[in-house]
Amino acid sequence: MLKFANNDKSKLCCASNDGTLSICDVLTSPPCVKAILRCHTGPVTGCDWSASDELIASCSTDATICFWDAIRHCCLRCVSDPFYSSVLVCLFNPINNNILITGNKAGFVCVLNVSTGMYPKGGKHKIGGQILSLAVNSSGQIIWVGNDKSEIVSLKLNSSDNSILTKCHRIITSPNRGAITCLSWRSWISREARDPMLLANCANNILCLYKVSENDGGSLYLKKKFLVHHARSNHLLRSTFCPIMSFRQGACVVTSSEDSCIYFVDVERESNYTVNKLQGHACVTLGVTFNYDETILATSDVQGTRNGTNFSFLKKNEERNEFLL
Repeated sequence: MLKFANNDKSKLCCASNDGTLSICDVLTSPPCVKAILRCHTGPVTGCDWSASDELIASCSTDATICFWDAIRHCCLRCVSDPFYSSVLVCLFNPINNNILITGNKAGFVCVLNVSTGMYPKGGKHKIGGQILSLAVNSSGQIIWVGNDKSEIVSLKLNSSDNSILTKCHRIITSPNRGAITCLSWRSWISREARDPMLLANCANNILCLYKVSENDGGSLYLKKKFLVHHARSNHLLRSTFCPIMSFRQGACVVTSSEDSCIYFVDVERESNYTVNKLQGHACVTLGVTFNYDETILATSDVQGTRNGTNFSFLKKNEERNEFLL
């Protein structure tokens, strides 16, 4: 997994199978690794930056969640999963960064208090399967959960203390039960499509775009499906929404693929929706992330270098509205 800092266009955090996280500076020439964070004893499955970029949260198959000082590059706290299960995904609440949301291999979504390292009562909810992906809306009150059984479940977080989870809706994206490897939420994607949207990678060769009804507990209505090379559930392909202003017409998302390419997809088109294909990798691509000013796209693949990830950095050509390797 790759993730740029929220307010620093050069800092990139990379989760790795060797149990480390790497903090990279992508604007130096050449891009370099500034620090390697070591504490986990198993593969690091997810990471997230706090809103202020002062903290990084990471999770691992060793059943722990670690909190890191992103400036001093040291581990501040390590918390065990309440069920001692592999933690597969973690996400800060965007409104209250004292709350971290996690999902584990045993099928539980948990709320963790960052300051105390405690799991509040009522902050654990059984979904089933293995929790592979999480997304949360801008209010921090609605959480979407994706598992390895092709299910997306919406949960509501109690607004008074941000600790109690209540189940709202469940949908099955595919009858063939492909894993939901990534979820991304956006408040609106274009001037023509101003409804909140949820983007989902499904390991059944499908990329799904859903319209979100936030007044109804985050219920989802399928807007479109796109074909993507993604057949294996153990390949955790990811996608993200593209910059709105990078394209004069339409609304685009970017997704990784098992054919080693990165695809830009115009979700407003009825046909010929692939508008660009990037060919910088030689194997299955996994992570995709934009920096905060949306001038650089970083991608990763399964082959790995010393820290488990190969990177491609792509700068945006402002005049031609396209990304260049």
